[in-house]
Amino acid sequence: MKLFLLVTVCAAAFATVASLECGENCAVCEDQHPEVCTECAEGYSLNNGACIKCPQSCGSCWKTNKFCKTCNTGYFAADPNAEEKVCESCSVEHCEVCPGNNCTECSEGYSLNNGTCVPCPQSCGSCWKTNKFCKTCNTGYFATDPNAEEKVCESCTAAHCEVCPGNNCTTCSDGYFKKTYPNGTVECVGVESAGRSLVSFTLVLLLVFVMML
Repeated sequence: MKLFLLVTVCAAAFATVASLECGENCAVCEDQHPEVCTECAEGYSLNNGACIKCPQSCGSCWKTNKFCKTCNTGYFAADPNAEEKVCESCSVEHCEVCPGNNCTECSEGYSLNNGTCVPCPQSCGSCWKTNKFCKTCNTGYFATDPNAEEKVCESCTAAHCEVCPGNNCTTCSDGYFKKTYPNGTVECVGVESAGRSLVSFTLVLLLVFVMML
């Protein structure tokens, strides 16, 4: 048992010394020439004998050369079938995924429209990154088809309305309250406006009362 522990400790010590002898960020080097690195540590690639950080274009890189295994977001492989990939930047601004430099998915907050990435429409609370449609509608808008995944959102008809499923106002903006007329029409009325109407109505009632005396 003591012999086993001694062998284990010695092996660990030898590995530590060996790793210390290798160059910076080098995981494996030649025994007789420790300055010659043959494999870099994770996150580094071998370039002209030195270990450098993986290029920004790489999602992951080979530890034994300067090429990418996978491409980073916003980059595409010049030759997607190659094991040792060269990754180039998507030509479309705000594009995340562009196989063959053809944008198929935009960054968060942008939607794909005719091959370009444009800001999400104002009507969208959130939008799909692969097309021009909304996932959810913004405040003051409603989905023409609430069951559709790819939603088209239109503005609430009632002014100062925040929530209007099916274009039926259910919640007004702060400082407004919902007023429903006999014909079913809904209006968001300002508190100040309602206060003035109430005062006017009170004055009319008071005038009628005085005339009756």
